[in-house]
Amino acid sequence: ARNRRLAALPGSVPSPVTPLPGCAFEPRCTLATDDCRKSPPDPIAVGPARVSACIVPMAQVVTALGRASTTTDETFPAQLAGERPDRPPAVDMRDVSKTFTVSRRWLDRSGGDGKLHALRGVSLRVEHGESVALVGESGSGKSTLLRIVAGLEKATTGDVRLRDGHRPQMVFQDAGASLTPWLSVGELIGERLRGRGMSRAERGDAVAAVLERVGLSADMAKSRAGQLSGGQRQRVALARATVVPPSVLLCDEPTSALDVSLAASVLNLIGDLRRTLDMSVVFVTHDLSVARVIADRIAVMYLGRIVELGPAEEVIGAPAHPYTRALVDSIPDLGRESHILAGEPASPLSPPDGCAFHPRCPIAVDACSGTELDVRLEGFPGHPHQVACIERKAV
Repeated sequence: ARNRRLAALPGSVPSPVTPLPGCAFEPRCTLATDDCRKSPPDPIAVGPARVSACIVPMAQVVTALGRASTTTDETFPAQLAGERPDRPPAVDMRDVSKTFTVSRRWLDRSGGDGKLHALRGVSLRVEHGESVALVGESGSGKSTLLRIVAGLEKATTGDVRLRDGHRPQMVFQDAGASLTPWLSVGELIGERLRGRGMSRAERGDAVAAVLERVGLSADMAKSRAGQLSGGQRQRVALARATVVPPSVLLCDEPTSALDVSLAASVLNLIGDLRRTLDMSVVFVTHDLSVARVIADRIAVMYLGRIVELGPAEEVIGAPAHPYTRALVDSIPDLGRESHILAGEPASPLSPPDGCAFHPRCPIAVDACSGTELDVRLEGFPGHPHQVACIERKAV
């Protein structure tokens, strides 16, 4: 299995401080000519109620778009579990559970035993150099699991073991909130180099090198977070996380707030960094399309448990759990009608007995709600695709 690169727009948005004399898109356009640099193009009618500010003939644009694709032929090398038997896993989570105590006022409205069961017996190995995506609806426990691996939360029960004992680095959804606004980009990144016996000049060289590695100019070191675009902030966050290469990079929905093109370039960058730095990646996302691109394996979570785990192409192409099937069916597709999963997830304050998904499951049987039912991931021996469902076994 291999992860495909997305076809992202090259370059970056020109600075509004020094506008270009010609078409603002010219530096990034694959069809640009010398005339595009002379003056801004006027809008030209190209169809009913449709105009385009481009001097390139429409037929040429259509031909070029016909050749374009959302992905390129270039791929990232994938490393599935079991491909590196010579090395221990980068992360080994064993029966991890996490409960939070909630206030009496909340209990009066929601019921329950005073405990919010965020994670319930999660076990997952992330191999060296592997990328694993955690997917599921809000409240499934994805971010809580990531925070426990990062050391930002402690597991109530269970154990998380890291191969080299070093704390993983984490990149958040809102990169701007994680960047101290009164520090320059160079200072933000250089903080991680302090105490390593490096001179100021050596730290400056290291900052310049890592900025170049994430696709930013060395001059960006003088800027502050408030001066950066969303995509630039996410690249700075990745630079800070990888200036001292970690064994594990944790990504909590780093592209959900970005537009499609910026998201594609950031996903490509994460794939490049994983390969270049030989690190593992754990990636939280709501978007199965993103998971398919970035991950070797996908772990589908529901109400604090992993209900399906396997190679990304198999989990999305042949989902074995009815919840995964519902998520795949809800992906917008112009070629078919999308099916929205009915109902709301059960409350983590009082999770159902048996399989937590049974109140919403279209194939549930009486045994699925049994108080003694202990649904765990199962699969055929030696096969990496597993599912926690008594009605449907792993493929």
